[in-house]
Amino acid sequence: MATATSQASQYWHQALKMRKHLLKHLEKLQAETTLGIDISQFEAIEGLLEKYTQPMRSLACFGFAFLTQCLIRFRLAFVHTIFLDFAYAVKENSEEALWTSHTSINTEYRRIQSRLKHSSHTVERRKLEKSYNNFLRVAQKFYKGYIQRLAARYDVPELRRVAQGIDVEQMDSVDQISPIPAKLQAMVLKSCHSTLLRIGDLSRYRTQARHKNSGYETALTYYSLAHHIKPHSGYAHHQMGIVHLDQGNHLDIVYHFYRAWAVESPHPNAQSNLELEFKSLQLPNSSKSRHNAATAQDAFSMWFVRLHALFYKGEKFHQQAELEGEIMHRLEMACHIEKSTNTLLKMALVNMSAHHIAATNYAGS
Repeated sequence: MATATSQASQYWHQALKMRKHLLKHLEKLQAETTLGIDISQFEAIEGLLEKYTQPMRSLACFGFAFLTQCLIRFRLAFVHTIFLDFAYAVKENSEEALWTSHTSINTEYRRIQSRLKHSSHTVERRKLEKSYNNFLRVAQKFYKGYIQRLAARYDVPELRRVAQGIDVEQMDSVDQISPIPAKLQAMVLKSCHSTLLRIGDLSRYRTQARHKNSGYETALTYYSLAHHIKPHSGYAHHQMGIVHLDQGNHLDIVYHFYRAWAVESPHPNAQSNLELEFKSLQLPNSSKSRHNAATAQDAFSMWFVRLHALFYKGEKFHQQAELEGEIMHRLEMACHIEKSTNTLLKMALVNMSAHHIAATNYAGS
């Protein structure tokens, strides 16, 4: 009788085979679209996925009704692999391999959208937008279903809270693992954390695809849930910083990038992205946010982050005393305004994070 690991290995081998064909098809698409745009190529991707998942039709017992769609059939091999042998799936880096397939398709959609942006081919552009939105919607639904299945399979309170937070129905499970070994629980929670970040990214992509500067609340919710799962990781804060970067909210950008850096497990891009933000704040037009500083509190926030940008350089600057004096004056005023509480808390945490980074760098020099 085959062991769970050997069965998982077989499913993952099938998944890698499908992934190989998918990536080959994307390479072909990239080459062909240099000559012209053919929307039917994206439909061919779904057909390709369908072709390589025919043997798995009977595996719908996992309860994901949406797995009947072609795109989700591609992911079914991953689902079987990870629930047959979680440790094996982790060792094979299966989650990252699956996500890379999503991001590769996403990149190709965006590349072709960019080419069609100023094109007169209105019909093709609308078809592509519809196809792209459907891709993101189905991907988001799959990952939510994956968390739903995690919460049903593993008796971990954090998983149940996340499932409630993303508004998925509770699943009945005949194979629940309880109690769950500590090592397995750590792997499962890490998987949940990564999945929440990916759902947040997909939600952010959908908002960006609508070409609107609002509607990011859903993405921020997923990132916040991820942070609650692993508060010592900087990845959720980094992604929240990316959201605010799109919106031009400078205090939030600095706050989240600092929080993504000054943590036990910092995001690898937190420092570089914070430094890019600080450089932008020193440009002549940096006093204007993307939405303009319409209130005194907005101006206060801008002066605060500009001061931090100047401090970060580690050099004296001629307007330091004037800028510090103005900020202290605004700070005193803000302390008497109840609605300033959230802003003041962020500023305090920025100060603490900046001090931590500076002290760490000094100790290591």
